[in-house]
Amino acid sequence: MRTNELNSQSIRPGLPWQRVGWLLFTAYLLLGVLCRGVAAAPAGELSAASPEVAREAALYRVVADRSELRLLVYRSGALAKFGHNHVISSQAIDGSVYVGESPENSFFMLKLPVQDFEVDRPELRNEEGDDFSSSMDEKAIQGTRKNMLGESMMDAANYPEIHLASRHISGALPKLLLTVDVQIRDQVSQLQVPVEVVINMGHLTATGSFSFDQTAVGLKPFRAMLGALRVRDTVDVKFSITATRAPPAP
Repeated sequence: MRTNELNSQSIRPGLPWQRVGWLLFTAYLLLGVLCRGVAAAPAGELSAASPEVAREAALYRVVADRSELRLLVYRSGALAKFGHNHVISSQAIDGSVYVGESPENSFFMLKLPVQDFEVDRPELRNEEGDDFSSSMDEKAIQGTRKNMLGESMMDAANYPEIHLASRHISGALPKLLLTVDVQIRDQVSQLQVPVEVVINMGHLTATGSFSFDQTAVGLKPFRAMLGALRVRDTVDVKFSITATRAPPAP
C-alpha cells in the first residue's frame, strides 16, 4: 500500500508490515516518556530522522486538545497517611509524525512543556477512584506543583521541555512494543512503551497504560521528614493520543 492510501485505511491485526509504516508514530506516547526497562544514555543522543524519511513520508500532527497524558503519583513512607496521592496531567503534547511505507521509514518527534503539567484537576481525581478521593485545597495543589517543577525534580527553569523520538518497534497489531528515546532534564533514556494503535480516515489514535520508576529516568522523588513522608518511586501512566494527517506540501 502506498503512503497516500493510509488516510482511508483502518488498521487491523495481521496486516503485513509494508502496509503500516506509520506505526512508529505511536511511540511518542510516552508518555511515552515513562516506562519500565529504562536504560540511561548520555545527553544529546536522541535519534533523528534522515532527510529522506522526512521528504518521502506523509506528515501527521498531534492534536493537543484531543490528547492526554495522565500520571498517577502515590504517597509512601511511615507517615503516608498524612500525605496525598496526585494526578498529574498534560494536554499540551506537541509532535510531528513522518509516516512512511515501513517501520524503518517512519519517524516521530514529540515534546511536552513541563510548565503545562496540571496537578490534581478535581474531575480527573474523581475519575481515578478511591485512591484519589481526598479533597485537595489550592495551597496543597500549588505546593505539589512547586515541588514537581523545582530543581530537585523536573528543574523546569533549566529544562523546560521533555523530548521523545522513535527508535524501534516490535510486536503485532494492534498491540505493539515501541522503543523510544526520551530526554528528561539532561539525561536520555531508552524506554519500552506498550501501546494499542488504530488509524482511520486520516486520524491516528494510540492508547495504553504502564508503570515506570522515576529514578530510572533521572528524577528524584519528593521526600520530607527524613523520608517518613515521600512519593513512591513507581508511577502509573495512562494515555490517549490523537494525530491527524497534514495537508500535502504545495
